[in-house]
Amino acid sequence: TSEEPSEPPSPSPPNPGECFVDAIIQCTSSDGVPCQDLKSPQGQCSTEERITELSFIVTGDLCTGSLNTQYTFADDGVTPLPSFCQDIEAMPQPGQDMVIRCIDSAGSEALPSTIVQVGSPVTIGDGSTTLPALLICEVTSGNDEIQKFSIGTSGTTDLFLKDKYAVLQLQSCDVGGREQNCLVDVSYSYFLRNIGDVPMDITIVDRERDGNLTSFLDPIPNGTIDVNDQVQINEADVLDLCIDSTYTTNLVVEADPSFGFSCKDNETFTFDVDVTCRVDVDIS
Repeated sequence: TSEEPSEPPSPSPPNPGECFVDAIIQCTSSDGVPCQDLKSPQGQCSTEERITELSFIVTGDLCTGSLNTQYTFADDGVTPLPSFCQDIEAMPQPGQDMVIRCIDSAGSEALPSTIVQVGSPVTIGDGSTTLPALLICEVTSGNDEIQKFSIGTSGTTDLFLKDKYAVLQLQSCDVGGREQNCLVDVSYSYFLRNIGDVPMDITIVDRERDGNLTSFLDPIPNGTIDVNDQVQINEADVLDLCIDSTYTTNLVVEADPSFGFSCKDNETFTFDVDVTCRVDVDIS
């Protein structure tokens, strides 16, 4: 007798699709220059050309914290420079308001009374009108006079980016129609690409820089990336090109597919800033 044919074997289940996420980091300046190609400014603002704008940051330093050669030469007994710095009262605590005002040697106002705190930017000049040869600045808090100091802005007196004059540190200058700036706006772009063959849900997007960890999971719409698709996350930052630095950004990305095993990728982006301008002039 013949045997009944056996049932054909059940087909094997299809292999689950694989999850692959690819993380890419890019960084460019507001002018479109890759961060790894950024160069520090030359740094000298005293080129015997007319100075039309100076930008500072408020440091809260006393006169003893000044770092420039104008005050050194003013005290050498030989160079007749009208440079000075005088601490009058104690500096307010960080977070408290101060008022800074600057005039020229004839008493005309060069910087109207401006409320500042430590970390505030201060800009003197409009970028087109030549600044006076000498600025005389006064810092007050309430009814108290805190500090008086001078800054030579003739273009022939030493003036360099990162020079410190009492509470002010020079960050940029416009000289002869050309701007030199220590601070540059940049944008980090984080690309998350699905190079697998199944849709995936992003579960972790962690960026670490300078010991600070930040999650960028929220900016991803629905948290899902389709096959062959990508999302881009942008982060604004400011670089100081007048300080020797190594900038390192680490990005960790993890994702879960619609089926199959989860996947992850780690990406590191590093670039250096090598200073060519003079910084932190020792006046001791």
